[in-house]
Amino acid sequence: MQLPKGKALCACGKWTFCHTEGASSGPLRPLSAVPRVPKPRVLTEVWWAPLLGGGVVKGSVTLVGGEPGIGKSTLALDAVDRCIGETGLRGAYLAVEERDTEILSRAERIQCKHLDRLYVPNEKLTPELGILDELEGVCMVCLDSLSKLSRNDVMQVRILERLTEFAQKTNIPVFALSHVNKGKDFSGFMELQHEVDATVILRKDKKTRIRSWETIKNRNGSTEAAVQQFAQTDTGVKPIFRDDDEDGVEEEDTHSVPRGFHT
Repeated sequence: MQLPKGKALCACGKWTFCHTEGASSGPLRPLSAVPRVPKPRVLTEVWWAPLLGGGVVKGSVTLVGGEPGIGKSTLALDAVDRCIGETGLRGAYLAVEERDTEILSRAERIQCKHLDRLYVPNEKLTPELGILDELEGVCMVCLDSLSKLSRNDVMQVRILERLTEFAQKTNIPVFALSHVNKGKDFSGFMELQHEVDATVILRKDKKTRIRSWETIKNRNGSTEAAVQQFAQTDTGVKPIFRDDDEDGVEEEDTHSVPRGFHT
């Protein structure tokens, strides 16, 4: 008797899919037959690298949200500059709401080292982001910001889909920033996270005014213990580390708070 293609006779007497190692005929295939794809990362040495699983995966899109002035732009500009230093390539900082002079002033204040390879748009950006089709030899792209480029929820989803398509096609990592306040804005932001690989929320404690990074989604790593306090300083965003005291209770190590701390 000829066996049906891709199937075998189970002990229960029914025809089923063949479980032979590497079999791929039919609509399904075993997970063991799926090729393993490496996930190279950049920015593996920066202080927030462990919060994303050990750095930024090439070809991934990271959505970073937080209230205005919390440090999103400072953090992202520093990330692009560091990536330029690691790779020797250009970086693209796609600013929507700030003038070039303001970006230059921040870049100099936080001591960016690669201003000659840190590129900004010559023309006003549109939600279609046609500029992505012209980017070559770029190590990282940052969109600042998604919420300013469009306030329409549906359009924001399409923009993220466009960024994801670009990242996967070119293997270039992307940071997309978004202003997020409590209530409706936060709810809408959470809906956007389905379109990206990682989602980060920057928060500020009302009482202490200390900021914190929290990774709430990461397809390329765990979100356990992915929280870190940080400070906005004169020269950029710096981590605030905590030490264990003798009783095993964590207390803030005031010696590790960077100088020039801003609240």
